[in-house]
Amino acid sequence: MPKSPLLLTALRYEANALSHLGRVEVIGIAASRLSELNLDNTSLLVIAGLAGALDPSLQVGDVVIDDRSTLTPGYSEAPPRIPRRFHCSNKLIATSSQKSELFRTTGASVVDMESDPVFKLAREKNLPFLSIRAISDAADDSIDPAVFRMTGADGNIKPARVAMMLIQKPTLIPQLLRLRSNSNRALRNLARELGAILNAHAGSTSEKNLNQFP
Repeated sequence: MPKSPLLLTALRYEANALSHLGRVEVIGIAASRLSELNLDNTSLLVIAGLAGALDPSLQVGDVVIDDRSTLTPGYSEAPPRIPRRFHCSNKLIATSSQKSELFRTTGASVVDMESDPVFKLAREKNLPFLSIRAISDAADDSIDPAVFRMTGADGNIKPARVAMMLIQKPTLIPQLLRLRSNSNRALRNLARELGAILNAHAGSTSEKNLNQFP
């Protein structure tokens, strides 16, 4: 079987939005299921999905690339996209004040919870690595922590939790609607840009394979 890229997401709905691009596996929040992966026939390890902005200059829907990525995509647009520093947090960063403090202390532009363990795994397996995210919440956006509790550690939304939270706290409904709209826009942008990167990667790989023949 020929090797191909493997896309990893923390959440099931991120995976659903990117499933047309190739192989996708859900590794859960904070990469809790990373050890279950089978990396046979993998040519490139990609961690993709949504993330929060720490840098106030980033807007909802912006697509950002981790500066540790070993796959450096080429872009036709001008100016080219500049890789950003990602901060991988071991806890949820939900409020604008938390984001502001993290931006001040780390200098990172983006916060997620999965990039570090995936980067470590890619390095151990000597695989090219791409960490790419789309911004679902800007630096000055705060998200009620109850929203995060609606999703299990396995990356799947739990309908019973959603129902219970909305009964207990109906004021969450406008925030959920806004977050869903922002997330859908961000995932559309991410799918478009990641698709172009993967197509370029496939073309480059094919060219390298052809060059092996006399």
